[in-house]
Amino acid sequence: MKKTKIDLAELKRLYDQGLSDRKIGKKLGVSRMAVSRYRRKLCLPPKYKFPGGSVPRVNYEEFKRLRTKEHLNAERLAKKFEISLSYAYILLRKFGLSDKRGTAIKAKWQKIWQGRKKKLLEVIKEKGYVTPEEAKKILKIRAPSIFQIHRRIPEIKEIWLVGGGSSHAKVSAYEIFDGSALKRVWYTEESHPGFITFTADLLPSNLPADIRRAITHRLRNQGLSLETIHKIYIQKMGRSYRKQSYLFRRKRKSKNSAH
Repeated sequence: MKKTKIDLAELKRLYDQGLSDRKIGKKLGVSRMAVSRYRRKLCLPPKYKFPGGSVPRVNYEEFKRLRTKEHLNAERLAKKFEISLSYAYILLRKFGLSDKRGTAIKAKWQKIWQGRKKKLLEVIKEKGYVTPEEAKKILKIRAPSIFQIHRRIPEIKEIWLVGGGSSHAKVSAYEIFDGSALKRVWYTEESHPGFITFTADLLPSNLPADIRRAITHRLRNQGLSLETIHKIYIQKMGRSYRKQSYLFRRKRKSKNSAH
């Protein structure tokens, strides 16, 4: 591919007249991108047309003086020279005068976030679980989602009663859990007694075999182990579940021995 050649002296002359890249390209018979490429080689900033029709020129020496002597920040420099804030940041980086205010603010908020994260994990460790509404108050964020939280706090997991089902399931989550179907719970340890008790309270009072099968399928798909699911059933049903599960194991054992 043949490279476009431009008369740099002519480009500089048209630039000094206040023409934009597009207009210079029309005068020289080349594309705007070609003009932009050669303009950057000459270390010339882009032209920004403003409503008044004037094109602001940045006096680099004055820009440096205001930054070093009067300690103006990027916002005030942009306002002073009538340039965009992003271009003010570009000039600050170019002259090695980067605005360190943003770094300080980031460090401050990182410290605040670590404190909130620690408090959230302490609450989960004590209770065994936390709801998104409670996490919202602790973390002081608008609408926390498990994806945002998991990216920042990987140890947190979520259980959602509607999720984890199958299109082939004969019973829907809304039929099983009724008003609790949309509840979400965040936890770190599935074996915590508080988490097991809370999950057991969400289950319906009547748990025949087909309903238990559907619930087990959902909970397994969301990462809970069979041991934890059995503990949840024992917490909910007590001795009746132990008896049913014992008879089921005995029946299955006798079938296997018969074969």
